[in-house]
Amino acid sequence: MKRFFNIAIGFLLTGSVLVAQGGGAGFFHLGGALISGIPSASFLPAGAPTLSENHLSVGGSGYFLFRKWMVGLEGNGGMAAESRMDTLGMGRSFGTFQLQGGYAIVNQPRLKIYPLLGLGLMQNNLRLRHIPATQPDLSGLTANYALQEIQFQQTNYVASVTLGLDYALNRSKESSSGGWMLGVRLQYLAGWPDKNWTMSGNNLSSAPSASPQMLSLSVVLGGGAFQNAKE
Repeated sequence: MKRFFNIAIGFLLTGSVLVAQGGGAGFFHLGGALISGIPSASFLPAGAPTLSENHLSVGGSGYFLFRKWMVGLEGNGGMAAESRMDTLGMGRSFGTFQLQGGYAIVNQPRLKIYPLLGLGLMQNNLRLRHIPATQPDLSGLTANYALQEIQFQQTNYVASVTLGLDYALNRSKESSSGGWMLGVRLQYLAGWPDKNWTMSGNNLSSAPSASPQMLSLSVVLGGGAFQNAKE
């Protein structure tokens, strides 16, 4: 993990040189993600409802552009709607962090279209919590902490393919462009199978393998600055 983040910092330092010769942009993400390949039923009591695979996702990304070559970082996280059975609440959430590289197949002053390949990490979480029938008394030293949660977590190495489209809302100048930008991201992500689960921070000796797969679509809003390419 430490080595992975050291590589990420190296990319950011390299980007300071690329900005001077090409440009860069940063974005806020909002969208949805469909995540399959997580054996949720193995951690739930008998008769529990199927947990939703649809997640609301938020995050951010940034990239540097040198001519048409791109390098960047992306991080996203999200949560699915909670399911309930009697006094038990159950839900899923996730987080991802990736290094990305790509090529701008369209690199115009106001429009950029590009594929990105990514490598990184994904953490999936299953949450179980008790929902008391009545509001617990939290006063004094004898407080009832009935809302305690149990968290099942797993971290996988992942690879992804992303198709991105960015449009600059400001008019471009002859030699430079940028300002506010609006775009979309369509991404497919797959994780390496792994049985390394923890329960509230403790390793589980016997747990099912998970092979997460995620399909996500996000709208992005941000800004950037570029030196216009000379054809």
